[in-house]
Amino acid sequence: MGIPKQKIYIMRTDRFLFLIAFNGVSSKFIVSIPDMGKTIKEHSKNGIAKIKIYNDAKESFGTLSRARLKLIVDYDTSALTELQKANYIK
Repeated sequence: MGIPKQKIYIMRTDRFLFLIAFNGVSSKFIVSIPDMGKTIKEHSKNGIAKIKIYNDAKESFGTLSRARLKLIVDYDTSALTELQKANYIK
């Protein structure tokens, strides 16, 4: 039977928002860059399944290449370090 999918409504923002899914964890997390490092550190024991970025125009989360993710979080050493530890980016 399972849990029904729910629509997420997010007001427009000038921040980057990410949806992070971890292997072995049924929950997904919506985070901004300052919170990304802490969230990955707490939940990435089995690795990161996927990271999506919020698109204001489409009002949904879309795919994000690992190269683009690295460019976006480049200034936040905590997020960058945790992504590298989790072997999500090089």
